[in-house]
Amino acid sequence: MKAFKKFLLPVALVGVMAFVAACGNNNNDDDEPPVTDGGTVVQTPGDGSATGTTPDPVEPAGDPLAAMNATLALYPQEHRNNDPILQRGEAGNIIRIGVPSESPMAGLLGSTVIGTTAIDTNMALLSGSSWSIFSSNEGRAWGNTGIARHTVNPAGMYIDITLVRDDVLWHDGVQLTLDDLVFAYEVIAHPDYPQTLGIRWTAPVQAVRGIHEFRAGEADHISGLVLSEDKMNLRIYFDDLPPTHTHFGAWSTPMPRHHFEGVAVADMPDSPQMRQNVIGWGPFYVYNIVPGEAVHMRAFDDFFDGAPLLDGVTKEIISTNMIPEAMANGHFDTIFGGFPLSQYPYYNHLTNITFLGSLMGNYTFFGFRLGLFDFDNSTNVTHPQNDPNKPITDVNFRRAMAYAIDQDLINETIFSGFRFAATSVITPFHPMYLDASLPGFPFDPDRANQLLDEAGFEWLPGEEFRRNQAGDPFTLIFAFNEGGDNHIIAQVVMQDWADVGIDVQLLDGRMQEFVSMTDLLQGDNDNGEVDIYFGAWVPGFNPNPAGRWGPHSQSNRTRFVHPDITRVFENLDSPQAWDADFRLANYHELQYLINYHVPMILNNWRIDLVPVNNRLSWQVTGVSDDVNRWGAQFPWHQVGVTRSAPYVH
Repeated sequence: MKAFKKFLLPVALVGVMAFVAACGNNNNDDDEPPVTDGGTVVQTPGDGSATGTTPDPVEPAGDPLAAMNATLALYPQEHRNNDPILQRGEAGNIIRIGVPSESPMAGLLGSTVIGTTAIDTNMALLSGSSWSIFSSNEGRAWGNTGIARHTVNPAGMYIDITLVRDDVLWHDGVQLTLDDLVFAYEVIAHPDYPQTLGIRWTAPVQAVRGIHEFRAGEADHISGLVLSEDKMNLRIYFDDLPPTHTHFGAWSTPMPRHHFEGVAVADMPDSPQMRQNVIGWGPFYVYNIVPGEAVHMRAFDDFFDGAPLLDGVTKEIISTNMIPEAMANGHFDTIFGGFPLSQYPYYNHLTNITFLGSLMGNYTFFGFRLGLFDFDNSTNVTHPQNDPNKPITDVNFRRAMAYAIDQDLINETIFSGFRFAATSVITPFHPMYLDASLPGFPFDPDRANQLLDEAGFEWLPGEEFRRNQAGDPFTLIFAFNEGGDNHIIAQVVMQDWADVGIDVQLLDGRMQEFVSMTDLLQGDNDNGEVDIYFGAWVPGFNPNPAGRWGPHSQSNRTRFVHPDITRVFENLDSPQAWDADFRLANYHELQYLINYHVPMILNNWRIDLVPVNNRLSWQVTGVSDDVNRWGAQFPWHQVGVTRSAPYVH
């Protein structure tokens, strides 16, 4: 079957290239722990240390950090053009940014407090509606070079925050204060917040003192938020204060009270403030939105760090596979969201753009739907294990499905070697916590077949697929969103599973539209029909994945909860986590336990290539404190263009 897939993948990709060529003028003619199947689960004492027996031997996957860093070193992380830049008012002083997506943007642009997608975040980014008040440092934690400073008192269980700029304005001219951060907490803590499918009710937010009383209607304010009279200082008291709170775990993105006040929380997702009359505090303000398609921005001359060099920015949704030709033809100046790597070998010779390398925190995975979300109690409830009529509840069945996937073939063939088989939910973006010794699930169909046989999933002579443990035929339903090369990945993975006797079919027989699939899974609206889903996370700067995989996270769409994993999450949210050894031991144990129980099959880690038209004066993809001065992660107001039109290949 591997030989067939090696044939199938290039043929499918050639089809994609033919489609791209047919849609534009092609100028190429000139040239997202070691797993033990039979060994003993590691036992962990209450002090957070990890001891136990050695799991079944597996060949290590190698050093993912070394492999990724070696690839990243081949590409610059900064572009500069020192030619004179256009002045404000000159023709062509507007840049166009493409945002890759096969789906329209959802349009929740006014605040990331309300559940949003990476597409919406990219569309709204330069408006500042999604920005933290803190800079980020090289350790991926809150820095002290942004518009706010902070000090932490672990013994007193509080963080003091001070706004050091009194000239930061929302786009309607109203001053930003820390009362806007208090308002964000009040919205997240509102009892109607779950109706918005909001995902910010995370463990660090729930640890704010008095927030549960506010949510229950027993208090009219959150007692742990103590605001100064001038609204420039805020002390946040916590019931527990681990270090991850300052790795952007505690919420630090303000929401303009004056703009949203009076709008019922349940109505916020569809409000004009969220979808049409969007304001932020960034260098560009939104003046026109084409629903689902585009966002037009103009320079905000009252931006606190200086008026932008550009007159404006236009962002447009574009089909992923159309990006290379669009960049070659000068249609866009850069891309927010990644270059389709399957096409890189066909476009790596372009002379009008520079490819920057970017180490991403993103990872992809195939999640198992193992329970339901209890909306009344904001908690995940896992189905009973080893249900003979529901194969995915058997951990060895899940392990077998993981061993059956040839991840390396997908990464090498589709992603041109810029993706790497993921072995942990902690990614190389946080190398200080990643356990690089974890082997993950290297491609081993023989091991997959052995596990399935031993677990009682019979494969009878003459039958195409196996039977479940109750002796009945079964089919697993797979939800996979459309976009980029996803349809090729889906075909290959389902064939891998078929090769070990597991019948997997796409939900409704087709790829799903991204936004509707997200709503389906987030709200448990699939009525238990979906067994597996394809997902991706952009974890950001906080290494603690509780917001994605924790027991109370609605974003944990696997709905898997286990007491050992919950205990480790609690350890990481405890005062003991200020001890570096304790913290590291628990991060390593967390990775082991998640890999052991396999609530999801990790797919890949990634390096992205960011194409930049050479007329841009500056762009950086690296992470450093002097660049990440606020939530923008890059000072776009200091970017200009050196000619009136993008270079064309």
